[in-house]
Amino acid sequence: MPAITLHKIARLEAQQKISAQQIEKIAKELLAENADIHALDENSETPFNIAAPASPIIGRLMTNFWISGKSSKALNEKSGSHNSTLAQYIAKWSNAEEIAAQLDYLLSKNINIAAQNSSGWTPLHAACAMVLRAHAVSAFASRYTPRQLNLRTSESYQTRYAESPEIIFYDKNLTAAEITKSRLTQAKTLPEKLKTELENYLRILEPVFKFT
Repeated sequence: MPAITLHKIARLEAQQKISAQQIEKIAKELLAENADIHALDENSETPFNIAAPASPIIGRLMTNFWISGKSSKALNEKSGSHNSTLAQYIAKWSNAEEIAAQLDYLLSKNINIAAQNSSGWTPLHAACAMVLRAHAVSAFASRYTPRQLNLRTSESYQTRYAESPEIIFYDKNLTAAEITKSRLTQAKTLPEKLKTELENYLRILEPVFKFT
């Protein structure tokens, strides 16, 4: 029988083939045994890469493991096929009750909260593309400098989200706010409640960001 790995649990969560209780139990056991959250599989993907589309439970657990200092990588080291840093995963997975304290603690340790991945996406870009991340948009945007708020993507990118079937195309040279606008424009079947959520990101950003 194949060994249970973080990669496998992330995949099962994304496929909704495992309960939340099982995910948490097994992932915590693996992390207690110092499973490598940056390990590459046969496709050169880490568990984080597999978790990225739709595995928030294991995504958050691995993020908190990295924050704890037990990871094999330092705070600003890059990981996975997209060369993402810890800050990217905080933007994607940390919850509303913990994110502000996490960022302030990590800023005292000199984390770069605006580090760009291989496509030029900052953590704020990542949060702005996802639904139900208003707390992350607010937490990062309020801590960004004007220069960081104006950082732009360096490559085009397309993906599909679980909430609606359309392929979303993101052009290069986009700010974080323009990422949200792009998804809103293209996600024709996104439920109205989630469209309202994305529109709220723009309201959050408006006081601190001058739109182009």
